[in-house]
Amino acid sequence: MSESIDHRHTNYFCKMIVVTGASGLLGSQILLHAARSGESSLTGVYRNVKSLKRVESSFMAQGASKEFKSINWVRVDLLDAIETEEVMVDAKYIIHCAAFVSLERSDSKIMMEMNSRISENVWAGAQKNKVSRGIHVSSISIFSDNHDKGFINEKSETKTSNLSSYGKSKIYADLIAWRYSAEGLSLSVVYPSVIMGSPAWNNSSAKIIHQIKKGLLFYPPGSTGWVDVRDVSDFVLRIISEKASAEKYILNGHNLSFQKAFNDIAMALKCSPIKYRASEFILRAALKAELFLSLISPYKQKLSKDSIKSGIAQKKYNASESLKIGFKYRTWESTMAFLASQYSSIYNKKSI
Repeated sequence: MSESIDHRHTNYFCKMIVVTGASGLLGSQILLHAARSGESSLTGVYRNVKSLKRVESSFMAQGASKEFKSINWVRVDLLDAIETEEVMVDAKYIIHCAAFVSLERSDSKIMMEMNSRISENVWAGAQKNKVSRGIHVSSISIFSDNHDKGFINEKSETKTSNLSSYGKSKIYADLIAWRYSAEGLSLSVVYPSVIMGSPAWNNSSAKIIHQIKKGLLFYPPGSTGWVDVRDVSDFVLRIISEKASAEKYILNGHNLSFQKAFNDIAMALKCSPIKYRASEFILRAALKAELFLSLISPYKQKLSKDSIKSGIAQKKYNASESLKIGFKYRTWESTMAFLASQYSSIYNKKSI
């Protein structure tokens, strides 16, 4: 059964908004923004207590301790259909952020199974509880080509043969969401690019921040899209109450090379610049060396074919659909300043 922590909101059964993946970078930020906007009926679905402590660190660094305590934090196994359905009782809106994320080859099969099953349980639960509307958070990793004069947009192809294992798992999860949409559930899907935000976590995109802080020597030769976690949160909360359904939105603030993005992060954290370009040849040679080491020792691979493919790809994303409704993205400089202040608050306790 669902288990909540001691400081949950007293009005537990009035759940205006339920957010899955609430212990992650995006889900937690959505809840923070919702709480600050005055929404008092919020439920954050999380997986384990340890991850929730990272959320509390992120909230505290943003001066939101009061908001953290105002949210119903409920521990739920989203792989359990009954638990998932139960936590959605009396909910009006569902924002589904939860996902298993990995670029490691060994995680491919379990990632496929988990992300599909979680999506099924979440949207089946939403349908049974007759929620008013849902937002399904997908990823730019589902798009396989540059559709619009070099830019990827919402109409770009999603050929699974060209995607990472994570991208494939998200497509299958998306298909489940779209099936429930076709059956009458009011639902829209957002596709964030690489999300930059609080470094309270040490996985997913936040892992980049920690690697750079420790001293990263090489940058990959590719490019991709980047977006501020605050922008994704603002956008999701903006469209959650809209009547429109089956809308798709790529959320991307900036198209930047890894060289520029990594060095801007290094500059924000006052680290040494990343001087060396890791060519495709170097990356593939390193992958083979790591594979050999993993066979003869307990060494755990850090590189994978998927991570190399992502690192060398030259991709640009068109976020014009989100701009059409009047949404404006923060500047890259604002994102870097936010990242630096958060890192300082959480780890240094002094100005960087």
